[in-house]
Amino acid sequence: MTPPDCANFGESPFSPRGMSRVESKMWAARMTIAQMEQRIREAEVWLAELNDTIVGWVAIRGDHLDGLYIEPAFAGQGIGTRLLNLAEQRMLDEGVQVVHLEASWNAEEFYLQLGYEPTGPDRDPS
Repeated sequence: MTPPDCANFGESPFSPRGMSRVESKMWAARMTIAQMEQRIREAEVWLAELNDTIVGWVAIRGDHLDGLYIEPAFAGQGIGTRLLNLAEQRMLDEGVQVVHLEASWNAEEFYLQLGYEPTGPDRDPS
């Protein structure tokens, strides 16, 4: 992805599914390109590749799962679970006992099914 592509990131398939265009733009605007670049430099990033195509990635920084993404066409095939297992093992190897993350609303169920427990405020208390 090139910097001009990043400028339209909120209009891309990388934004969480089910978001309106306005919500998607707000989601993408949380960080500048420079902030994204800095975050990537500080993270340990692992890629999932299938037939010479990157289909997902996971990033960790210390005790924080910084991001986990699977290309929608490859969702539901266990790739996300395998990447998460890799990240958890890398953190465990570094002495991390508790993993912290901020799950998007469309990923909450994924983490709950794998035994993660919510600790922050509810997204929608109703």
